[in-house]
Amino acid sequence: MKSKNRIKEEFAALRLRIADLGSAKRRSEKDEALSASEARYKELFNNIGSCAVIFEAVDDGRDFVFKDINKSTERLEKVRRKDIIGKSVTAVFPDIKEIGLFEVLQEVWMTGNSAEHPTAYYSEGTVAGWKDNYVYRLPSGEIVVVYDDVTEQKRAEEDTKALSLTLEKIIEGTLDLIFVKDTAGRYIMVNLACADFFELSKEEIIGGDDADLFSPETARSLMETDLRVMRSGKTEVLEEKVEYNGEEHIFISTKSPNFDGEGKVTGITCVMRDITDREKAKSDVQEGGEELREEREKLQEKSESLREESEKLQEKSKKLQKESEKLQGERTKFLEESERLSRESEKLREEKENIKKVIDAVPGLVYEIYAAPNGEMKWMFLNNMAEEFFGMAPEEVIGDFRLVFEKVVPEDQEALRNSIADAVRKRVMWEHECRYIAPDGSTRGVYCKGNFVREDNSGGTVWAGVIIDNTVKKNTEKELKNITDRFRDIALTSGDWIWEIEREGKFTYVAGNVKQILGYGPEEILGKTPFDFMTSDEAARTLVAFKAFREQKKPIKDLENWNIAKNGEKVLLVTNGTATFDDNGTFTGYRGVNKDITLKRKTEREMRRLQKQMEYILGATKTGLDIIDGEFNIIYIDPEWEKTYGEPAGRKCYEYFDDRKEPCPECGMLKALSAKKVVVTEKNLPKEGMRPVQITSIPYRDDDGKWRVAEVRVDISEIKKARSEITTIQSKFEGDKEKLTESMTQLVQAEKMIALGELTAGIAHELNQPLNIIKIIAQMMQRNIEKGDFSVADAKNDLPEIVNQVNRMAEIIKHMRVFTRSTVGTDMVESDINVVVHDLLTLLSQQYRDHNIELVVTLGEHLPLVKIDQIRVEQVLLNLLNNAMQAVEAAAKSPKKIEIKTYTKEDNKKIVMEVIDNGIGVPDEVKTKIVQPFFTTKEPGKGTGLGLSVSNKIAEEHGGNLEFTSVQGEGTAFRLVLPVAA
Repeated sequence: MKSKNRIKEEFAALRLRIADLGSAKRRSEKDEALSASEARYKELFNNIGSCAVIFEAVDDGRDFVFKDINKSTERLEKVRRKDIIGKSVTAVFPDIKEIGLFEVLQEVWMTGNSAEHPTAYYSEGTVAGWKDNYVYRLPSGEIVVVYDDVTEQKRAEEDTKALSLTLEKIIEGTLDLIFVKDTAGRYIMVNLACADFFELSKEEIIGGDDADLFSPETARSLMETDLRVMRSGKTEVLEEKVEYNGEEHIFISTKSPNFDGEGKVTGITCVMRDITDREKAKSDVQEGGEELREEREKLQEKSESLREESEKLQEKSKKLQKESEKLQGERTKFLEESERLSRESEKLREEKENIKKVIDAVPGLVYEIYAAPNGEMKWMFLNNMAEEFFGMAPEEVIGDFRLVFEKVVPEDQEALRNSIADAVRKRVMWEHECRYIAPDGSTRGVYCKGNFVREDNSGGTVWAGVIIDNTVKKNTEKELKNITDRFRDIALTSGDWIWEIEREGKFTYVAGNVKQILGYGPEEILGKTPFDFMTSDEAARTLVAFKAFREQKKPIKDLENWNIAKNGEKVLLVTNGTATFDDNGTFTGYRGVNKDITLKRKTEREMRRLQKQMEYILGATKTGLDIIDGEFNIIYIDPEWEKTYGEPAGRKCYEYFDDRKEPCPECGMLKALSAKKVVVTEKNLPKEGMRPVQITSIPYRDDDGKWRVAEVRVDISEIKKARSEITTIQSKFEGDKEKLTESMTQLVQAEKMIALGELTAGIAHELNQPLNIIKIIAQMMQRNIEKGDFSVADAKNDLPEIVNQVNRMAEIIKHMRVFTRSTVGTDMVESDINVVVHDLLTLLSQQYRDHNIELVVTLGEHLPLVKIDQIRVEQVLLNLLNNAMQAVEAAAKSPKKIEIKTYTKEDNKKIVMEVIDNGIGVPDEVKTKIVQPFFTTKEPGKGTGLGLSVSNKIAEEHGGNLEFTSVQGEGTAFRLVLPVAA
């Protein structure tokens, strides 16, 4: 097996064989400028942070094949350039048509107009993610796509939203008081528990300070601790006594300072837990704890001797542990070194194979020769182009250098020998042109170039170089120009800042998006150093790192640095670059790319802030957060849970929390995954003394499309206790409610009877009138009988009238009996509202005549039916008529007038029953109280104050409403509005 050093030597030699192959194509100053430009843009193409892909249209734009991709594309898409060059884009990225990018490629190819494709999600490619594309056409007709992967930014934005929503739910769901204040002590956020404690709405608290809520002494104490936390910049947990509404509360307060992106304190976040009841109980326990203290002291004395023995054993155990760790460390180092050497050997082998492939792909004869001190020369290495130049395989030619001169045209042989001898003697780069006879007999011109590699112990030298057919060279120069133009266009359209600096750090080349990143044009950057755009502290820090890269001539890798833009804003850049050298191998500077990551860093900082705030609130509120997959495996557990339950790795959630061997009954996680929606359950935690928690199970998909469940576990001990107390209170309330309902029913019935009682005289008159008619007929019949003048024919005429009058009285008595019964339920039937008016007026007409009140009844014709309880609607009409009669009596106007109307409105969708009077009207100051229960303007004993309140309630139960308008001194109009029966 070859030694490690020998492998490295072979690797170095192979790299030198192809070193500066591009330089072999430069002969004139114009050629050298073209090659330098090609190298610059080729390197920029491969090193820009954006991905760049070059396509060629085929089948008149029906498809596109890959022509070239840069290193960023290889890294992001996890593909190799050689594996996809020449392949169809639809074969490599099947979802390109679904997201619309394929149509953009066709449009740009046909029109030549550049286009942007909006940020889209790629799901079927090699790597899924969000990408932002810019597409344009080169003069050659090739299509270039420059795009950036914005997946991290998209995910960070979505995670931030989700985290904010979860945090909001936790804050609003806890019983602890949580609030945020600014540096002036003003409340800028409070949760529901905080608002409930102060018995105020959130809006009434926000904007105020402690002086608006507490006594001066309490407010001053709270403000002092707030100020101390903001000055120190550290979280404090303290006990605070607060007096509010005459009661003293004891809180455990966790106060934490808030910072902005610059590290400046912007206020505090506070979580306050009311421990008043706990402290009271603790005080009671302490009174009886003195006896236990003495027993504890005795036990401590006994345990002291045991502790000493334990310490001795622990000391011995520690020594053994140290020896074991030392041996384990040595073993680990040995294994790591062995693995490192194995990886390095494999890497060298792969690089050797890759270099060989590259050499075989070079359009020329790559060689390595040995020049002995006596002038003799021999081939040491030839690539596959030996077949084209000599007509033989490389292994047939190696060792026989005479073939060079045999194939060279005789007239050119002497010049070739002198050129080689001069280069070997001076050990300088060798360049020469001559003609040779190809295997097919044709004469062809070649360009030869070689470079000194090393010298052996005998004084012999090794040279490496390339021989290129001049025809190929000319075609290559044309292709190089196309490549240069291509890479220049790609570099200039990249979203990054492309640059070159000389050895001392001054910019010699600037391109790309520098104007959008810093606000300076390229002409304002050239001649300055990167450190001219930084603060002095940042420049000093960055310069140290830059010097370390420069001294070792290493590539600049992911160097983050803060810059000051032209508008004064701070911009965070990440710098990557490679060292550049001249033809003699002298270091000349760096060439690289700057990428703006300011937004990315702000998003990361906001994520860390929200994460810290969430962990702080979870700990302060005893709220737990865990994430579980569909197999009951714990994916994430918050630090507070881990402190209590230990390491979760390898344990199912039911084992971890409940010591179960199988899933819990009524598992909320399974329900959430099955229904694909949030599920809320409750359970008791056996490991915490059956502490009750409410579990909110939230299903979601992770980045790989797998279903997960996030569980938020909130302590509901206080809620359980409160529920028990509420149940007791509710039970008592239900009993009181039944009594109150019974009393209200009695009052409503009393109101009905009072209203009817005031109309008793009219009802009596209604009954007296038929009685008088019956009496007169009966007396006439009796007198005729006594005179012997009784006529059967007259009796047949008079008796039907007696029957009619009896039926009339029976109808009045029946209606009175129905109306005066106690209404418990409802009997809703479709009815004519005019019938309600007519039936009630059979009881009341005489009443209005006795009081000289003009009663005008205007009933609408062909009105739609309404679905009502007729007796209850009659009660509303009776209440309104009773109030109207009292109003016109009090006004003492002449004439006294009450009008009853029925009609439709709202396109026959509503029926209106209206009672209008010309009485005293309703004063403005009582209009808002008039339908309140027990409110009355009548004298004591004249009413219960329930008439209009009951009427309004009956209207609402029928799906309608009670309206009124009134002008004091002129009169009032009440309207019962009911919906038409469906």
